[in-house]
Amino acid sequence: MADFAFGRLHAQTLYAVCHPENSASMAVMVRLGMHYRGIEDWYAQKLASYEIRADSWSVARNSQF
Repeated sequence: MADFAFGRLHAQTLYAVCHPENSASMAVMVRLGMHYRGIEDWYAQKLASYEIRADSWSVARNSQF
């Protein structure tokens, strides 16, 4: 999805959210190089929010694959 967002859509930032108690999802976001933004209101819920910028994704992707 990040390749599509950054490559095809030319997005500058990609956001992801999960329930704060979902430590497995948070671990995946961190492993992908995403940075924790905090607990924010998304979809009328308090969710853990992460982001990654296009330039950071390129670096993270090249070091993983």
